[in-house]
This record gives sequence, structure tokens and C-alpha cells, in this order.
Amino acid sequence: MISTQLLVIVMVMVIKGLSGMKELRVDGRGTFNAEGRLALPAFYDMHFHPENAFTLGLTGENSSSTLKEAVTKWSKVRDSMSVEEIKDRMKKALLLELYHGVTHVRIHVDMCSKDIRSVKAAVLLKEEMKEIMDIQTVAFPEQSLFKCGNNLLYASQFTDLVGGKPDAEDDVEMSIKHLSLVTSVAKKLEKSMDIHIDQDARRTRFAEYLLSIAENHVTLSHMSSLHYEDDDYVRKIYQMIRNKKASVVSAPLTAVYLAAEKGYPKGRGITRIREMMKEEINVCLGNDDLQNVFYPFGAGDILLSMFMAINLEQSFTADDWIPLVTTNAEKEFSLINVPSKDFVILDASSFREQMSTMAPRFMVIRNGKILAKTNRESRLIINGSSLNPYLLMKSLTD
Repeated sequence: MISTQLLVIVMVMVIKGLSGMKELRVDGRGTFNAEGRLALPAFYDMHFHPENAFTLGLTGENSSSTLKEAVTKWSKVRDSMSVEEIKDRMKKALLLELYHGVTHVRIHVDMCSKDIRSVKAAVLLKEEMKEIMDIQTVAFPEQSLFKCGNNLLYASQFTDLVGGKPDAEDDVEMSIKHLSLVTSVAKKLEKSMDIHIDQDARRTRFAEYLLSIAENHVTLSHMSSLHYEDDDYVRKIYQMIRNKKASVVSAPLTAVYLAAEKGYPKGRGITRIREMMKEEINVCLGNDDLQNVFYPFGAGDILLSMFMAINLEQSFTADDWIPLVTTNAEKEFSLINVPSKDFVILDASSFREQMSTMAPRFMVIRNGKILAKTNRESRLIINGSSLNPYLLMKSLTD
């Protein structure tokens, strides 16, 4: 249960350097008054592709809003970037995530890139940013495992997890071979897996096969096709997921954009998040993409992904959703890394206020250091009078 108490007292012994901040009142007991703001564990983004963030200028728009067009356009420009250029692009995207309260992120990097440049860039960046962010890396084949020079074993030696994408193959037989190879590599390297799986409306059932053969821990990313399956089959999959103690990661923003169904009714494009939570399955959220051919919008704010999920799943309770970017995600992330001691202070006194204003985070704190802070100074100027619109909204919602 996440507390939504209005007055949050945070220990200064954990947060060094706060005594000089005018915004916060420090008392003699080594604490400061966050003035009613809501404090939470720092956020996790459990599925992100920073290597192609802000590349719409290189790829052009996705006119069909389909995964196929996105992959085709990305693959044409991917190898034009050096390792250093990819690393720089990744870092800028992750700094935006940090500003929005994410201190732990799992990034999927394209092993199909020339000389596995994306993988090399990710490994270098993980070390470079380790003081301010914990990064887990996953090598995955964007175009197809068998069209990437069979680099999976080589690339996965450098990453934290082994990735896969069976939907990228031309037929079911090749997809099955794909998963068999991925699981064998994971077993050989003694690593967990995070697989892009059952990603569209074709009602593929690759998760069922993967769960039946996996010997190592597995994360099922996307699982969008489960949205369209009948309930009897879904219950079977839920039981398999629980038996394997697997996690599921949904990326609602990109999933909705790439659904691109013609005609009506239109599917929502995301997996059954709310139902999975009720079935005690560990579900997490990811931003997936940031202003690229896979998703053209975004600012690196994981709460935008949560906002989309909340509305699509028609469930509006804070305690249902905050764990998907905090405690649930930590459970999955901590299989490799130690649990987080970081936290974020929202510039809001309640979950509803935060999701209504989508205000920038008031403060992001990691290992006792303030890494990000902001204040809302927006103004309405009416007939010479100045009014803060956020305070206006707060006065109406308190």
C-alpha cells in the first residue's frame, strides 16, 4: 500500500545539502517539511529504447503507424551513427527520464546494429551513468534474429539480460526456432530474459511456448495480443506466468500508436494490465519510445505511460498504479540489482493532483543527493493581476 498522506517528512541524513534550500523548512531534529508534497520511491522505467530517441528527423514519419514501417525506416538509418553518437543520444534521453523521477531503467538495444554498436554504446553508458542511474541492458534483434548475423550469443555476453522478438520472424516455425535459441543462450550465459512477445493483434501465442521451455527467469514485454484472446486461454496463460514467477511489462504509449487497426471497433493495443494485477501477476510499465518512428511524442515521463494505462484500463485508484513504476518494478529489477533507496517528491499532495496537472517532479533524490528539482512558476496575468494556475487547480481539488 502506498501512503498518500499530505505531510511528508524526509530525513536530511539521507538528503545532504537541503538546509540551504529556501523552499524547505528544516527543523532541529534533522528533518525537513516537504510542505504536503507526496513522496514516493523513485520510479523505474522497465522498457525503453533510448538509442533511437529523437530520430524522426532521420527516419521520417510513420505514415501507417505500424511496427513494420517503423522497423523498416529505423533499420535504414541505424548504422549511420557511431558508437559515440548513439551513446550521446541515449544519455540525453535518460537524463530526461531522470528529471522526471526515473533512477532505474531497463534499456533494450538493437543487436542488429552494425558491429553491435548499440550494444557497445549501452554498455559504455551504463558505466558512465552509474552514479546517477542504474541501467540494465538487453540485447535484442529488432529486425529478426536470423537476419542479424547470429550475434545473439556474442552480444548477450555484454548485456545484463538476453532479449528476443519472435514476432519479427517470417513465420511461426522460425519464431519457434527463435525462442529456442534465445532460451538456450540464456541458459548458457546464466542470464534472465526479457522478450518482446505477442506484440500485435495477430493473436500469436509465443508466450505460451516460451513459458513452457524457459529454464531461466523471463520477462514478457508487451503481450498486446492477449487483449484479443478468449478468457479461457488467458486464464491458462496467467497460470503459466504465475508458475514461472515471470513478470509482464506493458508500454501503453507505443502499443496504442502501433495498433493501427483499420475500421472500427479498434482494439486498445495494450495487454490486460488491470486483470493481471488482480491475478497477482507482477506487472510493470515502460515508456518504450521517445519521439521516434515507433512513437512520435513523449518527454521521458513515465507518468505519461501510466496516464495512458489508467484511462485505457478505466481504473483510477492510486494504489493500483503506483506499484507498476515502483514496488512491482523493483521486484523485477532487483533480481539483478540491489533494491533502490532513491525517492522522488512530487509537486503535488495527492496522486489525483499529480495526474491532473502532470507537473514536473519537485525533487529527485538518489543516494542522498538531489539530482533534479523544479518549481512551478507559471502565471496567468489577468487585468494586471498574477495568478498561478497550478495553485488555482489545487484550491479546487483539495
